[in-house]
Amino acid sequence: MGVLDLMLPWITRAAVLVSVVLLTLTTLHRHSDIPLSQATLRVAHLCSFSVWFGTSVWVSFIAGIVLMRAVTIETFGLAQAKLFDAYFKFSLLCLAVAGFTGAALSSSSSARSDGEDGSAVGTTPFLVAVACVVANLVFFSPQTTITMMERSRVCKELGVDRTSPDPRVRKLSKRFGMFHGITNLINLVALACGAIHLCALAERLSL
Repeated sequence: MGVLDLMLPWITRAAVLVSVVLLTLTTLHRHSDIPLSQATLRVAHLCSFSVWFGTSVWVSFIAGIVLMRAVTIETFGLAQAKLFDAYFKFSLLCLAVAGFTGAALSSSSSARSDGEDGSAVGTTPFLVAVACVVANLVFFSPQTTITMMERSRVCKELGVDRTSPDPRVRKLSKRFGMFHGITNLINLVALACGAIHLCALAERLSL
């Protein structure tokens, strides 16, 4: 299978996404008095934020449960380590786009003249969500993975499994449980803050 064959599905998806965005911009611009630049910023903000929110819901409540039931616990741990690294990086990218576009909307003269602050990007919930993602990406998720790998190494050296009463294994299991729990908790806090931010955006919708 060549490189083109591997890239074709992604190219197709990107083309469909771009087409949908362009169609949305064209429709919004034609059926309202919103300038094209403002329409572009609004669509970019809504798309980036909603993509992050939807991804968070999927990863938090669906993907992990399905994967855990389909593979062994060891495979599940390795897959989750890779998945969460990509997930937090993607989350930060989406929130960065949402933040920049929201800030541009908030500072634009047209947004102020309408009596709106554009996207309420400066609200506390949005900033807390960003901080949670950064904390998980930079510290808690890597520490969870490092502890899991260390426990696997120790278990192999001792010839035991992760439920062994060996003090080293128990200590690492406790440490892993702590970091894993904190990572999940912070992720849920970010998701809750995202829901609050969505409510703030909904208040500014005019249908």
